[in-house]
Amino acid sequence: MKSIFSYLDYRDFLKDYQLDRQSRSASFSVRSFLKQAGVTSPSYFQQIVKAERNLTEKTLEQFLLALRLKSHEAEYFRYLVHFCQAKTADEKQMHYERLRALGTQAKVQIVGEGEYAFYEHWYIPVLRELLCLVPNPDDHTALAHLLCPPITVNETRQAIKILLEKGFITRNNDGRYQQSSPLLHSGFEVQSLAVRSFNRQMLQLATESLERIPVSERNITGITMSISAQRYALITEEIRAFQDKILRLVESDPQADRAYQLTMMLFPVSQPCDPEKGP
Repeated sequence: MKSIFSYLDYRDFLKDYQLDRQSRSASFSVRSFLKQAGVTSPSYFQQIVKAERNLTEKTLEQFLLALRLKSHEAEYFRYLVHFCQAKTADEKQMHYERLRALGTQAKVQIVGEGEYAFYEHWYIPVLRELLCLVPNPDDHTALAHLLCPPITVNETRQAIKILLEKGFITRNNDGRYQQSSPLLHSGFEVQSLAVRSFNRQMLQLATESLERIPVSERNITGITMSISAQRYALITEEIRAFQDKILRLVESDPQADRAYQLTMMLFPVSQPCDPEKGP
């Protein structure tokens, strides 16, 4: 069976655990598992696996007794349950950070850790772009001050380490860096915690740029409008098509000399109302 650190959904782990135990022991059954856990309801395991119910703090500890995991694996399962059952994005992110820490202790990379590390700080994707442009990428002081706003030398070194370890960049024999893939984006359907956090940081930088960056070097515009749900869907499709066009323009630019962030925002600023009946 796969390591528990390969899972980001405890219900999937329980499904595979059941199949693995049944394949190795004819005496294993869900009923016997629940008996070891001290759970009286015979359908409880399947209700959990099918997401019809959640584990409570009490039944979580009871399941751990029956699972007989090693201490660090049991701790991972505990936070995995909290992660999957979290009600808010902030709560989910907090538990994911704990899962990452446990993965580091166990010297394994958990699911999504590479992407999370890439988007954890706004300057890591920016450095991925700049490292391929500067003539002396080993001058970390110059690199740190090249960012806008500047970061520390230690942050620069740590960012480069992450980019190399996670495979986002490679280094050629001549000492220059190269992106492992010309373009990198998370996908339009992916709403990961890392991307959500990254977008928050970039929105904050966009706000600060209104005072920090000359008008000639920035373009921040907006439209306030009234639209229907159908028009909203059409506009989002147009945005996706525009993003694809921008990516093609970026890919074919041989004279790139500066990193930019393009953030487009389309979100409601009112509740829906009936034009005839009012709010």
